Amino acid sequence: MHKEADEAKIPNLSIEYDPRGTPDLYVSQTELIPTTPIVQADKAVLVGVIGALAPTPFRLVRHSLRVVVRNTGPAAAERCTAELKITETSLPAVRRPSAEPKGLLWETSQDTLQDISAVAGHATLNVIFSDARLITERQPNEANPVYALVATPDSIRMIPNGIIRAQDGFGRGEFVAELTVIARNGSYLSARFRVRVTNDWQQLDMDKIT
Repeated sequence: MHKEADEAKIPNLSIEYDPRGTPDLYVSQTELIPTTPIVQADKAVLVGVIGALAPTPFRLVRHSLRVVVRNTGPAAAERCTAELKITETSLPAVRRPSAEPKGLLWETSQDTLQDISAVAGHATLNVIFSDARLITERQPNEANPVYALVATPDSIRMIPNGIIRAQDGFGRGEFVAELTVIARNGSYLSARFRVRVTNDWQQLDMDKIT
């Protein structure tokens, strides 16, 4: 009897994504102020014109897509981790993140681990993002530019020095991604998303498939 009762007390997780119903929760556009200033060269510099103006401060704005992981079970979901893996692309030659599952950063905890309380608990998870660095003009020598990034801790935290982590990068195209969430105490779930990336960083979009 006690064993059955203990087994019943496990988390019950679900992945929610409804950008049309609650856009502010799932789609975030925020301005970042780096502690180390990022400079943006005048466009003339980027196309090789001599005599351009000096660099000016770069206004860094991030466009993020997030999901909510909800727990309706009788037990807290402990030390949850989340990973994203790309399973399909629209064109084989399109840049895509490297093949291994990518660990994601929880927005709620700002960590790769997240506890989610029982019954009505929830936490917000970063999935994919783009920002004002990711435009063709800022990657003039790149044949296959990066227009969006998986929300790994490394990619999110590399913002202040302006580095783009190519292993997490998407080129233009459509991609199918599998998102997996695992709780240490026994709950596991996954969902599939179709991701659309264009050369406009503000138009990054995704839909939940399953």
